[in-house]
Amino acid sequence: MRTKKLPYDAERDLLPITNVTTIVIALSAPASLNVKTLGEFIALARAKPDTLNVAAAAGNSDLILSAFIKTQGLPVARVPYRDIQQAPSDLAEARIHLLMSSYATMLPLVQAGTLRVLAVTSRKRVGITADIPNRRRSRLPVSRTRQSDWHVRAARNVRWRSAKALPPTSAP
Repeated sequence: MRTKKLPYDAERDLLPITNVTTIVIALSAPASLNVKTLGEFIALARAKPDTLNVAAAAGNSDLILSAFIKTQGLPVARVPYRDIQQAPSDLAEARIHLLMSSYATMLPLVQAGTLRVLAVTSRKRVGITADIPNRRRSRLPVSRTRQSDWHVRAARNVRWRSAKALPPTSAP
């Protein structure tokens, strides 16, 4: 497929001007698993090796979960999902036992009482998750990098010297 060359270099000519959204990533378990903290989940996984299944949304969540499993030496099975939208329902039904995904996708099931959020990966407490341990309080081993997804608006990095230098408008 042939694409038209852009009239600017996105890496050189665009500057972030505002953060549009920050997506809180949460580690959740089914309420029926009877674990209330991430430490309790780790203890359960070690007490019952190779019996718990975990999953994560593709991208940042998947990388964080892989680092968490490796650093904790957890004997768990990874469940791949082609479409992560099915995972919260599988978690609520205890077909998987830990899910790392956006807090927003799990919120309805948390409110219904079928899921429990064990920790969020944000550095600071976020208003909607103020009562949930953040990565420092839950001792997640990924504390040196940004552990949330974020989206920004960008604008051309252009310095106009005067109004005369502005490009012509395309108004009719």
